[in-house]
Amino acid sequence: MAERGRPVVGLIDHIRSPIYGRAYALILSSAVTSVLGLLYWTLAARLYNADDVGVNAALISTMMFLSYLSQLGLAGALTRFIPTAGRTTTKLILGSYGATVLMSAAVASVFILGAGIWVPEVRSLVGTPAAAAWFLAATMAWSLFTLQDAVLTGLRRTVWVPIENTIFAATKVLLVVVLAGSLTGAGVYVSWTVPATLSIVPINLMIFRWFLPSHVTRHGDLEPEANVGQIGRYLAFDFGGSLLGSASTALLPLIVLATSGASASAYYYIAWTVASALMMFSVSMGISLSVEGAGRRSEVGLAMRRMLRLLVGLQLPLVIVIVTFAPLILEVFGRRYSDEGAMLLRFLALGVLPNGVNSVCLGVARARRQLLVLFGIQAAQAVSFVALAVVFLPALGIAGVGLAFLVGQSAVALVAFVTQIGPLLRAGRHQSTTESETVPRLTDAGESAGPGRPPE
Repeated sequence: MAERGRPVVGLIDHIRSPIYGRAYALILSSAVTSVLGLLYWTLAARLYNADDVGVNAALISTMMFLSYLSQLGLAGALTRFIPTAGRTTTKLILGSYGATVLMSAAVASVFILGAGIWVPEVRSLVGTPAAAAWFLAATMAWSLFTLQDAVLTGLRRTVWVPIENTIFAATKVLLVVVLAGSLTGAGVYVSWTVPATLSIVPINLMIFRWFLPSHVTRHGDLEPEANVGQIGRYLAFDFGGSLLGSASTALLPLIVLATSGASASAYYYIAWTVASALMMFSVSMGISLSVEGAGRRSEVGLAMRRMLRLLVGLQLPLVIVIVTFAPLILEVFGRRYSDEGAMLLRFLALGVLPNGVNSVCLGVARARRQLLVLFGIQAAQAVSFVALAVVFLPALGIAGVGLAFLVGQSAVALVAFVTQIGPLLRAGRHQSTTESETVPRLTDAGESAGPGRPPE
């Protein structure tokens, strides 16, 4: 009987370990929202015409890019520095929220004023005072929606991230159906932005009413790891790189829209949505590495080796399935999506694996505060993606964008592996694999789990 119970106990211990548990919570969030996201875009493709889907998708991408621009890299900084902020945690969160909301309002206003110049295709969705006001509010709300996930992760309350995002994803699925008969021209965009805006109230009530006071009580005597100047320097490098990355992914639908038309933009966006669901696995692991490694930098090599092993085990089978059955997967959205996007999806899926290597390397760089590495990897990913897409798109159509992603990610991953990952992997082999016997484990609530004491 004891022998039978050992695998179960081992699995429970594996999930409860902070680095794996946090990664699994974020992966679960990504998996559930990705499934619901595919359902969402399937319904959108069936209920709205391709031109409307393309224009709405382009506006959503633009809103998300403006939001990322406005966040100044603070989402990554919050996950990285909240665990070691001590008595300054509240000030760090409130300052981040305030700066992001002000920047979002300013950047969204500039876009609205010049929408007819930079993206005439979406002018009808932001051209009236009411529509402009909603775009402004939605951009500010999306910024807070993104930051609150980072706050939950940094406070070691990661279990709430999948719950919150599942509710958001399910609500937007419901709305995209409800609005199809009455708001066909903007139903996709409205169904996306309304639930995100509504969610920020209950989540932040929990953060400031329960989670943050608990964290400060436990860690208020901890000396902050970094001051404002050091965090600002970190942001300068991380934000510069992440801005380029966000621009490359968020602006690609606009490039496709301008080069190949609204329908091609819709076909591209759907294929990218399918592939990006897999990419979120590696992003989640990178975040877990940065949070865990912030307080245990000497063991980050061992942690990275475990994350890479887990990453390959999770992603490789799914990549094989997508490459093999790409036409059938896209046919769910409609025959035209399958005909036009199958090869694009295959290239994007193949690029997921080297992208995962890069994401894990970024997580390590954040934990170790390797600022030049942090900026360099993100900049190389973004520049290679956009530059190669501009070259391949006219000749190969939207499949060229997928090839650009695969080639660019592979080149960056090769350099990152040789210069960063390889040396750490060799160092990690010499570290003890039983560090939990000598180092107290942190539960997701951020407290040492002693004998007989369950995590909260």
